[in-house]
Amino acid sequence: MMRRLHGWLVTHFLPVWAKETILEENKRLRAELEQQRAENRELRAYARGLEEGFSALHGMKFNITLEGGRPDEHSESTI
Repeated sequence: MMRRLHGWLVTHFLPVWAKETILEENKRLRAELEQQRAENRELRAYARGLEEGFSALHGMKFNITLEGGRPDEHSESTI
């Protein structure tokens, strides 16, 4: 709902230069967000691989936590 309202406001009330600036910046930010999401997926996969590798080698369960102290929600390992 907010996205449609925002789009309508941008297309109807902003000057052309401001509209173009906002649309270009949104496009750049979406690309940057997707790049960050891809990097996040890659790092999570790496962490899961480390957990599984250590568990297989040492017979212990490991849980690698993310920055901020929260465990990876995709991991089923526990300490």
